[in-house]
Amino acid sequence: MKKTLFLLLSSILGVCVLAGCSTGAAAHPASSAPPQSPATISQTPSSNQKGDDAMLAITNETYRGIVTALTDTKMTVEQVEGYNYGQNSIIFNLNEGTVMLPDSPELAEGAFVEVTYNGILTRSLPPQAAALSIGVLSTFGDGVVVNGTIQEVANTADGYTITLLPTTAVAENFENMVILTVPAYALEHIIPEELVKGTKVSAVTRGIATASLPPQMPVLILLPYTAAA
Repeated sequence: MKKTLFLLLSSILGVCVLAGCSTGAAAHPASSAPPQSPATISQTPSSNQKGDDAMLAITNETYRGIVTALTDTKMTVEQVEGYNYGQNSIIFNLNEGTVMLPDSPELAEGAFVEVTYNGILTRSLPPQAAALSIGVLSTFGDGVVVNGTIQEVANTADGYTITLLPTTAVAENFENMVILTVPAYALEHIIPEELVKGTKVSAVTRGIATASLPPQMPVLILLPYTAAA
């Protein structure tokens, strides 16, 4: 009798043990991956981090003006009346990393140029910067920038035709007007809605005009007029 009771209790105990093992296996299945530790999670880069890093990049600046001094290693450029680039003149350091834009005429004193730099200036007077690229917009500087007040605007297939009264005009009449042909991509720091009668603009051209009356000039860059400091 005792032997029979002992066998019965042993059987019941064995069943309970097996049930407990089965429940534990279901709670932690072998196929589940172990959770990441806090250290592992914190080391995973996020898209926001990448965006923040991109925002730290320095935006290149543009400076336009006439070359007043030039050597193998330095170039002094002075802005002209029409658009204020923040400095009356800048000495640009030239090195093997400075790129001349394709199809640019030869760089020389008196040329009207467009220079890009990384925005960093020394505290000297005039300030200095490292030139990243140089484009010669015209081999001469006189007459390249035309400043004036818009009199009339007409839309064209690829931009605008603007009738301009130059600031140098002695009288407000048709003979003193200039017709600017402006591609849409030439607008800089100015939007189409601002191209209305009375707006003062500064047009960067190649200094070449037709012999018509009024003369017509193709525009490379059209900017809002801002007086030099």
